Amino acid sequence: MSGLSAELQGRPFQSPASQQYRFARRLAPAQRDMLEQALCDRVRSASLDAQERRAALGTWMAVQQARLRIRDAAQREQYAIDRRNAAERGLCIVTLPAVPFMLWSLRRNYRRSPVRVEYATAFDNFMRMLRDPEVPPELRETVAQRLDYHLRREGTIAPRQAELLGRWGAMELAESGYLVSEDRDLPPLSMEDRLVLLRRRLETAHGPEEPAVPLTREELLADAVAALTGTHWDDLDLTALTARRTQQVLDHLHDLGDRDSESHPRARLALEQAQGRVEPLVRNLLALVAEGVRSGRTLERARLGRVDRARRAVW
Repeated sequence: MSGLSAELQGRPFQSPASQQYRFARRLAPAQRDMLEQALCDRVRSASLDAQERRAALGTWMAVQQARLRIRDAAQREQYAIDRRNAAERGLCIVTLPAVPFMLWSLRRNYRRSPVRVEYATAFDNFMRMLRDPEVPPELRETVAQRLDYHLRREGTIAPRQAELLGRWGAMELAESGYLVSEDRDLPPLSMEDRLVLLRRRLETAHGPEEPAVPLTREELLADAVAALTGTHWDDLDLTALTARRTQQVLDHLHDLGDRDSESHPRARLALEQAQGRVEPLVRNLLALVAEGVRSGRTLERARLGRVDRARRAVW
C-alpha cells in the first residue's frame, strides 16, 4: 500500500478519494485490523526517519477514513427504506421541491450515525494515537487535524463525540482516556438506528433479507432533484452536466412529481425510458430542454419576468 497515492482524486459524481482510501475500503475487517496494526507500529518506531513515520501515519489515517464511511447491508437497507418513506410522506404533505431537504436531513444522520459497524473502532483508534507517548507531538497534531476534518468537513463524527470534541478539543479529550467503547453516557439511539440494530440481529439469526425493492417513481424523482440541488444522500452531483439549464430540468422534474401540474408528454416518456435510473433521467430531460421543450413552470417564470420588467420600466 506504500506505493499508493495519498492525494485526493476526483471521481465522477462522487466525493474525491485517495488510492489509499479505496484500497483500505476494499479490505475485509480483519485485513484492516492487520494493516492498521502494522502501520501503527511504524508510526511508533523510533528507528524510522520522520518522513517514513509520516508516510505510515498518512496511510493509517486513510484506513480510519474507510472505517468511518463503511456501512453494512443492514444500515444501507434501513436507509433505503427511510428515504422511500420520507419521499412518499413528503409528496403527500408538501410539494416535490421540499422533499430533497427532508432527504438531506436523513443523509446527514446516516453519515454520522453512531451504529456504523466500524465507527467506534475508528474513533477509539484516533483517541489512542493522540495520547500515545511514542508518537511524536507533530504527528499527534496531524492526527488531531484529521479528526477535526472528519468532524467539520465530512460530518462523519457522531453527535455525542462531536459535542465532546467541541467542548474539550481532540488532545484534551484523548488525554482524559476517553473511548467510545467505554462511554457510559451515550444518548438514546434514534428510531432509525434502533431499527438498524434490530435488522442486524435478524440477519444474524436468519440470514440476509431480500434485497430492497426498486426505486418508486416518487423516489426516483426526488433523487434526481437532490442530484441537481446538492442534497443527494450519496453525494451524486449532476449540476456539471446540466450547467446553466439546471433550473429548466428541475422544472420538468417538479411537473412530473406534482399531481396538480400537467407534465409534458415527452417528459413523461423520458421518465419511462430512464428505467428507474437517476442519471439517464436527467440526461433525457436535458436533451428535451436542448431541443426547446419547456416545462409550464419555465414558461410561466419567463412570463412573470417579462411582466415584472415591464412594470419597472413604467415606474
